[in-house]
Amino acid sequence: MGQDTTHNNFYSWVRYFCSDQQGVRWYIGDGYNSGCRLEALLAMWLSKFLFYDFPGDLMQGRFFPLAIKIAKGKRYPLASLFLGCLYHLLDLIHDDELKRGGHYLVDSHVMTSF
Repeated sequence: MGQDTTHNNFYSWVRYFCSDQQGVRWYIGDGYNSGCRLEALLAMWLSKFLFYDFPGDLMQGRFFPLAIKIAKGKRYPLASLFLGCLYHLLDLIHDDELKRGGHYLVDSHVMTSF
């Protein structure tokens, strides 16, 4: 049987550790006071922006030990990994545009922040 992915997608992760909107009101998530919000944020950042994998909207548990070490102050040279991820996504956009040959509009999105 497949793995249950209802609680390890990014939306559920943010709702649990930060807040949730129900109607027009915002509520603090159940994990807000858990003491591991920084580790949760780092694990999500590593899963989504540095070591993205398919399906791209799921938390990757294998990054939890790295997130814990970073939260404790250990430093790693992650800038090159981030740039590599960004360049890879830009290459995919370029390839899509070349395949279309100017005949179709290619809607491209790169999720990143500087």
